[in-house]
Amino acid sequence: MKSKNWRLAIDGAEPTVKTKLPPPTLGGLRIGDDEEEAVLKVLRNKRLFRYYGAIGGVESQVDNFEKLLSTSLGVKYALGVNSGTSALSCAMTAMGVGPGDEVIIPAYAWVSSAASVVRVGAVPILAEIDDTFCLDPKDLEEKRSQYTKMIMPVHMCGASCDMESIVNFAKKFNLMVLEDAAQALGASYKGAALGSIGDAGILSFQWNKMITSGEGGAVVTNSQKIYERSLLYHDVLGAFREGGDLQIDEIPFGNAYRMSEIQGAILNVQMRRVEGIRSDLRTHKRLLLEQINPVLEKNGIKQRRYNDPTGDTATDIFLTFQEQDCERIPFIAKALFHERVPVNTFSNDLHVYDTWVPLFFKTAWTKNGGPWLHHPREINYSPSMCPKTLQLMSSTIKIPLSPDMSIEQREQVGLAINKVLDVAL
Repeated sequence: MKSKNWRLAIDGAEPTVKTKLPPPTLGGLRIGDDEEEAVLKVLRNKRLFRYYGAIGGVESQVDNFEKLLSTSLGVKYALGVNSGTSALSCAMTAMGVGPGDEVIIPAYAWVSSAASVVRVGAVPILAEIDDTFCLDPKDLEEKRSQYTKMIMPVHMCGASCDMESIVNFAKKFNLMVLEDAAQALGASYKGAALGSIGDAGILSFQWNKMITSGEGGAVVTNSQKIYERSLLYHDVLGAFREGGDLQIDEIPFGNAYRMSEIQGAILNVQMRRVEGIRSDLRTHKRLLLEQINPVLEKNGIKQRRYNDPTGDTATDIFLTFQEQDCERIPFIAKALFHERVPVNTFSNDLHVYDTWVPLFFKTAWTKNGGPWLHHPREINYSPSMCPKTLQLMSSTIKIPLSPDMSIEQREQVGLAINKVLDVAL
C-alpha cells in the first residue's frame, strides 16, 4: 500500500462502499414471517393483555417469553416490562434504593441509567470509564461514600464490565450490584450471561438492541425477593392479581410498566435469532479487523480492550487515536461518511455524561422535588468532572456493524477505512 496515493470520496471520487449498508439495527432487520404470524395469533386469540383476554384458556405470550429468557440467561426469574428504563426503575425500587441513597454509574452510558436513579429518588454518582469503555473499578473507592447503596455497571455496546472486580468491591462494602445489560443480550463474562452476575440485571428490547419488539425490557435475578418486589412495582394492581398471603395494606402502589402480549409474542420469536445475529456480527468483526489491522498498527491506533474477548457480541469497533492525531478525527469521520461508512465521534452523544444537562442543574419536575434537595450531603456536577472519560471519548471513533451486510460490503468498508486512515495520518 502506497501512503497518500488514494483519492477519497470527500475529494470527489466514487464512494468505496458501492451500496448503502444495512442499518445496525440487529434483530429489527430480521423480523420476518414468524414474527408476523406470532402477532396475528395474538390478535386472533384476542388476548392482548397479559392477565386476561377475550378468549379463555389462551396461554400468555409474556409468560412464555419470561420462561425462555430466564432459561437462556441461567437465572431463576425474569419479568417482562415495557422498556429498559422501566426495568431499571423496577429493579432499583425492588432492591430498596430510594431517597438518601447514592448509586454509582459510569460516565458513559445511555442517559436512562442516570435518569432512572433520579426517578426512584436516589442520587447518581458518576464514575470514570477505562479503555474497555465500561465502568473503571479503580474509581469506585474514590466515588463511594457512606450513602452509597448500589453500583450500576453498564455493559456498553455488547461487551462486559470487569464484573469480578466490581462484585468483589461491592461485597467488601455491602453494596448491591444492578447490571445494566440493555445493550448486551447474548454477551457473557467468563461464561456467565451478562445480567445474571449481580444481584439483578436489566435488558432492553428497544429497536436498536440485539432483539427487539420496538420497545420492551426485562428484570432478571436469582433473588425471589427482588423478583416479587419487581412484580408488584411493575403493576399497580400487582398485589391484588397475585393474591396469596400478601398483606395488601402493607404494599405501596406500583406502576404501569407491564409488557404487552404483542411484545411478548414478537420476543418469543426474536429469541431464536440471537445466536445467528451474534455469529454473523462476530464473523464480520473478525474479518474486518484482519483487513484493517496493518493500518491500525502502523498508525498506533488502539482497539477497545475487553474484559472477556470471548463474550463480546461484536456490535461495534472502537478505534482510539494517539494524542497527536486527535485533531484529525473530524476529517476522518467526515471522510468515512463520504465513503458510506457509518461512524460516531461521541460529540453531543447522549451516551456521554457531558450531554446530561438536567443533571448539571439538578432539574426536577417541581422546585420542591428532586433527590438532591434533602440529600444528606451536597452533590454537584459539571461537564468536566470525569476528565479521563472525556479524554478517551474525544480521541475515539466508533464504527457500528450490521450482521446483515454482505461479504462484499464488509470488504469495501475495510478498504474505505484503510484508505481514509492512510491519507489522513
